[in-house]
Amino acid sequence: MQYVRVRCPHCSMILDIPESYTGSKIRCGNCQKGFGLPSFSDKDILETIVDPERVESFKPVAPENELDKEIAGMISPELLEEPEAREPEALLDDEATDDETPDKPMFVAAESDHLPTGFTVLDINRLGVFFEFPASLLEDDNFRGKMPKSCVRCGATSYLNTHLVVFEHDLHDVVTVENNHVPTRIELKDRDIKRMSPAELLGTLPNLEKLDPPLNRAMPFWVCDLCDPARLVYARGEINKETGEGICRIRIKRYKIAEEFVCNIGGKHS
Repeated sequence: MQYVRVRCPHCSMILDIPESYTGSKIRCGNCQKGFGLPSFSDKDILETIVDPERVESFKPVAPENELDKEIAGMISPELLEEPEAREPEALLDDEATDDETPDKPMFVAAESDHLPTGFTVLDINRLGVFFEFPASLLEDDNFRGKMPKSCVRCGATSYLNTHLVVFEHDLHDVVTVENNHVPTRIELKDRDIKRMSPAELLGTLPNLEKLDPPLNRAMPFWVCDLCDPARLVYARGEINKETGEGICRIRIKRYKIAEEFVCNIGGKHS
């Protein structure tokens, strides 16, 4: 599926929208306000801007005064900029070239006495927030069900699809390995996601039989219909078969989602 990157004219959040939605009205997952998408792409708009000769021949589908307002808020500034020069080693993975990330989170996890024992913030950088915690915490439904009940890309709280954080032995984008463990889509309606307690919600999820306990107990997270779930959450887990002890690591790209997760399990804002 091809995506078009647009900026919400109300709150300036960058959204990745399926190309098939052009020409229709959508709702921003961040501010929940609606706006129309013209039936032409960012590429068309960009070519019009950089080639004045095309302006006269360009025929918009909406009245000019309304179109101008939408274009002013929807053109992504990065489309007009030269790509930033990077050293080869700086490209740690494909996510290094992904869209911009909001300001860093302001939580201070280390100062809270209410965080689960062993839960640690390893690093915060341009790839997201890295957490480490004992694998035994996956046996605690109150911990495992505390990912924010909103889209991990845009923050929308409606039209959510359920995905699983899968803790395999190597660090992976969880969406790429999810289908290996859950071949069918998890069907949960928005009203069920919102009203269920963590224990009730987790009771609807499958065990991951290919993984050793407690890594077979995945954590749910959500992505809305309009967003691509790829390259947002990475995870890995490792179990010592002799002792049964293990470590899990998870990387959440969106700082706001990572911050809410930490606050849900006992962290606090600075």
